[in-house]
Order: sequence, then structure tokens, then C-alpha cells
Amino acid sequence: MDISTRRLNVSDMHSFFEKLSCASPLLISDYDGTLASFRKDRGNAFISEKTKLLLKKIIYSGGVITILSGRQSKEIDKFISLPVEIWGCHGWERRTADGDLTYCHVPDDMFNALDNFSAVLGFFPSDALERKPVSTAIHWRDRPDIMDLYYIHSNQILSIAEKYGLRIMPFNGGIEFMIPVFSKGKAVENIIAAHRSSEPICYLGDDLTDEDAFLAIKKIKGAIGILIAEKPRASHARLWMPQDTVDCFLNFWHEFLSRGKRSANE
Repeated sequence: MDISTRRLNVSDMHSFFEKLSCASPLLISDYDGTLASFRKDRGNAFISEKTKLLLKKIIYSGGVITILSGRQSKEIDKFISLPVEIWGCHGWERRTADGDLTYCHVPDDMFNALDNFSAVLGFFPSDALERKPVSTAIHWRDRPDIMDLYYIHSNQILSIAEKYGLRIMPFNGGIEFMIPVFSKGKAVENIIAAHRSSEPICYLGDDLTDEDAFLAIKKIKGAIGILIAEKPRASHARLWMPQDTVDCFLNFWHEFLSRGKRSANE
């Protein structure tokens, strides 16, 4: 991976969007740490009213927004309450803007392997474990006791995860163990396949779990990956910007979309 040295500053956004075509833009975004700031209470990760208003403006201007998250789609739907497409659990489930749900097939033996592995983690406090349909995560953000407990047993945990064939995914504030059928990169490919006429395509993400998506985006003509971070790091993303400028980016996206509609009507 390369260091994303080019920062997308607010002052650069006008020229950035001027260079994009206005065919049929598609915005794909991670949720936690990208659209919503991190919360100590994972169940209270609502987007700000300003962010919600900007997303609503994009939607009602005809923009297509897809949220791709490690969370279940029903959680994201609760947090944003907007008619957007949501791909949850790293792409295992797809919730359309109308609320219809479909799931990817997973062999029973993979579910059994995840269940057996998750049982090994029973010594962690229940509020530090997140059991999802296709993965289990250990959370230690603002919990040094949980981090210490994990690292004491990490060799054993990682060995058992490998035994069961699980994908090991460190993230900002924890680690996730997932049935290996899914990744955000594969999900991005499926999302773009479902929106074949879309261009440009932009993916926003903040974490190591988003790198598969950045790599997938990197291979697609007319697609741009933007890392949300306070400083540059090794990433497959083409650009980076701080989380506190995401609302400004969304405002420019709305203006970009509106400009394209005006041009089409002239």
C-alpha cells in the first residue's frame, strides 16, 4: 500500500468536483468513523442532524447513496432513518432503499465454525463482544481492561480463529473474526455491478476494514477512494481528508449533483 499523501482540503473541493463528470454519480460510504463519529456506546452512533440533512438533500436531488458497514443493516437504518441502500455485515446482507432484504448464501459448516469459535470467547464481558450473523467482534475502544485481556490470550484466540478458517480483521478499537466469504472489496464489486451506469463513483472509509474496498475502487475507471483520517497513513485510497470535513464534502456532492441536473435540463 502507498501513503495517501494528497489531502483533499476544503479549498480544493470546488476544483475536485469541477473535474468530475456529471453522468450518474454513486456515493458509497462506510458508517462508523466516516459518516458518524465514534461513540463509546455503539448503540448510540447516530449521525448528526447536519449530516442527515445533507444526505437527505442528495437523496431528494436524485442522488444514489449506498452505505457499506460491518454492522447489520437494521442498525444503520435505525441510526439514519433515510431511504438509502445499505449493505450490512461487510456485504452479507443487502437492504434496498425500500427496505427489502436479501442475504448471501453461507454454508452451514461455516456458521458452525463461527459458533464454535465464539464460544471460546465466553470469558470476555458480554458488552465487549458483538455477535453478528457472520462474524464476532471484540471491542476495546476506551476499555483498556478489555484490550489487556485480549492481548493476554491473543495467541490462543488467533490460533483457534485460524483453525476454524475465519478471517481476522483488526479495526480501530477492536478486532473482528469473520466467515471468509465476505469483504468490503467484494461488496463494492457487487454494489457497482448493481449500478452499472453510475459514474463517477466515490467510496469513503476510515478503517483497515475499508482497504479491500479502496483496492477494488482503485481498479475501476472513474472511481475514487477517499480515506477519512486525521493524518495520512498507508492506504489504497487515492486521497484523504479529516472526518470533520465530510459534511463539507457532502455539501459539494449535492451541489455537483444539482449542477448536473441543471445541465441536463438546459
